[in-house]
Amino acid sequence: NIVKYSIYLNKLLSYKEFSNEEHIDLYNINDEVLNKIIIFLEYYDKNPYTQLPKPLPHNNLSKFLDEWYINFLEMNFELIIEIINSANFLEIDSIIQLCCAKIATVLKEKNEDEIRNLL
Repeated sequence: NIVKYSIYLNKLLSYKEFSNEEHIDLYNINDEVLNKIIIFLEYYDKNPYTQLPKPLPHNNLSKFLDEWYINFLEMNFELIIEIINSANFLEIDSIIQLCCAKIATVLKEKNEDEIRNLL
């Protein structure tokens, strides 16, 4: 059950019992982002990554993550930011840490003007 990774959903479910016909409104998370989070959690549940070092010693995340995670992170910068924002709302630390590590590797390679343009 991947819901266990979301502090928000666990709190919500502890306050109220939901029937199979009911749904939880995640109005602020679009379908693409929610799908990405679900795909991540299904894999993470069976294959969790080890804690990433902070700060990252270099930009090569493949030294810390298996190929699936590296491939998962192959998306545009804006989508990674949306995933972080949604995971922050859902309180899912594992995907926040992973996506923030990806952003750190991207930003390490940029100068100040390039970072401004990205953000």
